[in-house]
Amino acid sequence: MSPTTQKTQDISALAENVREEFALAERKIKRLDRMPVGLLVPPVNELRYCAFHLLRAQVPRQGEDPIDELEKAKNHCHRAIHDCIEMELLYNIEKSDNFSDDYKDISVTDIFSNYIEMRNLTDRAREYVVARSKNGISDDENKLREPNDEPCDPYEEYNEISEKLTKYIDSLPIIREELNKKIKAKRRNVLLAVLAIVVSSVSVTFAALSYFGC
Repeated sequence: MSPTTQKTQDISALAENVREEFALAERKIKRLDRMPVGLLVPPVNELRYCAFHLLRAQVPRQGEDPIDELEKAKNHCHRAIHDCIEMELLYNIEKSDNFSDDYKDISVTDIFSNYIEMRNLTDRAREYVVARSKNGISDDENKLREPNDEPCDPYEEYNEISEKLTKYIDSLPIIREELNKKIKAKRRNVLLAVLAIVVSSVSVTFAALSYFGC
């Protein structure tokens, strides 16, 4: 295979990879657009920079290497995706923490069997956000994994966490309804128990008064 043919194949493969990354980032931005997460300027800007490098790769000027431009485009896609993941996680962390605070006084696992997993995912999400705010995105994010875990690409790992956590958060409104029913039933049972004690006490009092002829 000639060097020219090899380079053409490399460009084609890298361009396809960029296309897939761009599509994923676009899907995430559209999903975030339906969430109250604030302005989407950072990831949108990254895709704008990506498009700039794609144009330069398409029609390179003298001294510009299409592969270099595609690599830069891919890096901007990665940043856009990580920005989206971080925004998703911040939103989901807040929702998960609010849920935990609202129902801290009752057991929720009988209705929400995946509650413990949601909280574990929330803790991992928090680690990711803290690590990214301190160090940026790097392969060192594998240090957040448990010692016996197999290493994996940090993007893949935290994207999976984001996807799982989003599913749990999306189910919380229905779970809240069931838990609120449970709280109301518990309060009603407590009230009935108190009334029963009061009635019993009154009955005993009247019985005692009658016994002593009062």
